[in-house]
Amino acid sequence: MDDTGVGLDLCEKEQSALARRYVLTQTLDTSEPWSHAGPRSISPFAPCASSRVPHILDAARLDKDSVLWDLGCGDGRVLHEAAARYGCRCVGVEIDAPCLAESERRAEAMGEAVSRLCVWRLRDATRLPSSSLGADDAMGPDTPSPTVLLLFITGHGLCALSRWLKDEWEKAAKPFAIVTCVEALDACVDWYGAAASDDEKNADGGNPLFDAPANPNDWAVYRDSTHAKYGVFVTPPRGVSLDEWAKKKPQPRAADPASVTSSRVVVVRDVLDESDVAQIESLVERLEPGFFSNFSNEPNANEDEEELRDDEEEALAAALGAALLDDDDDAGSDAEAETKTNAKKKKNLWSAAEDACHAHRSHRVVHLHARVGDDQTDALSKYAPRARAKLLRAAYDADESGFFSRRGEDEKREDDFEDDAQKRFAFGRSLFVRSAEYHAYEAGGGVVDPNHKDTGSVLTVSVLLEAPCLDGRDGKDDESQTEANTDTRSGGAFCTYRDDSDSLEIFKASPPLRRGDAVVFPSEKRHGVTTLVGKGARRRSVVLELWEGGVTRKNRQE
Repeated sequence: MDDTGVGLDLCEKEQSALARRYVLTQTLDTSEPWSHAGPRSISPFAPCASSRVPHILDAARLDKDSVLWDLGCGDGRVLHEAAARYGCRCVGVEIDAPCLAESERRAEAMGEAVSRLCVWRLRDATRLPSSSLGADDAMGPDTPSPTVLLLFITGHGLCALSRWLKDEWEKAAKPFAIVTCVEALDACVDWYGAAASDDEKNADGGNPLFDAPANPNDWAVYRDSTHAKYGVFVTPPRGVSLDEWAKKKPQPRAADPASVTSSRVVVVRDVLDESDVAQIESLVERLEPGFFSNFSNEPNANEDEEELRDDEEEALAAALGAALLDDDDDAGSDAEAETKTNAKKKKNLWSAAEDACHAHRSHRVVHLHARVGDDQTDALSKYAPRARAKLLRAAYDADESGFFSRRGEDEKREDDFEDDAQKRFAFGRSLFVRSAEYHAYEAGGGVVDPNHKDTGSVLTVSVLLEAPCLDGRDGKDDESQTEANTDTRSGGAFCTYRDDSDSLEIFKASPPLRRGDAVVFPSEKRHGVTTLVGKGARRRSVVLELWEGGVTRKNRQE
């Protein structure tokens, strides 16, 4: 793995940092029974790394009909993400009362669409009665039995639960899959228990740790070539062999430019409400203080507008030049050093160029997914969790409804596919939020390159926050303002391009898109925004991209 920090190295680095913060540097000793550090606990709490979560969800093969249990759910972040994306039921079981309260608080912060899907139970996993997992409501009212059970706990905890868990898995009326993280059920070792008796050698001189039978409960574990690299392992449901599970692996639709040319744009109505928009705009101001005061809301608000734009053109050129010079400043280094830094320099160049372009007043962009605070949480999750959850749900709902007509140019009917996932882009992929951006356009702004694509991403969600408008008019609530007259008067219309030419096609929804409505499309589909014209013209939107490339830290390039 190179020094760009992508992939498994990043996951391990992130998880190790979380372990140091929550476990290794803490005094984990208390008599409180309902604590992860108390006498009943079999595993200390450390949050799951964000770079591992999408692999967990993909390995679990979730959909809206799934029920995901997390036995030792911690702060609930895996369940929150599952509910937000797939709309599935989620049950969190945890021995630590503060952790469980935090799980519920975070679910509430993500809005009713997430909180209503989640159930939280304070329980000691080592004292759960027989058939706790086999029937609905066995753990309490409104507690559906699992289709997938997740355990992100230590080897000591897995070993402690293994026998009981095997009985539940074998006898459950509704079979369920088991997903474990970091360690697998067929290879987990109770290092803690072994260390406690390490001084007690067997009579023949053996060691209890190494003499213990391997996989005493005879677990069969599936190791996907990708997921296993991130410490994610699966035991299929009872009655499903490893070979059968492997053959049923979802095969998503190809997302490359050639494969998405005939895809349609899906409209999702009322994705964000007024409180969501206020939350996002408050976040924009937090990230870039004074952002909105730098825009003219009236046609004559800036008498020196031309002079201001000239200054910005010079600043843009200077920023791009600085990025290029920085990219070349190691030109005289030896070959080994150049090889090590080549990928990083290229990424930094594109990142600097993108930031420079997006600082221009005609089209400014704020990166809402930037990492903030000591815990390096992304800003959108921390300060606008409800809006983020709704954006994710819009992407997955659109994907489930389908981006292709009954007969597309691939000459296959929808019912020709062997599996529903083959119609989709998100299902069967470990998708990360690549970027979440606030876009603010003024006169002269737009995205007019006919070859513009969100290259490398899989799905894009674009929510209109303010309809294109002119002469200081507010595009929020004017019922008479149709898409047709805003297109001709002020530009700012979302558009796509015909498959065989550079001719743009203005996207027309019926009824017209209004504040809070989203368009969702495969990211590699050519698209753009027509140029805004006239003083006072403006447009606002928030755009979310999903991709397979892992966690980004600053903008869509980093």
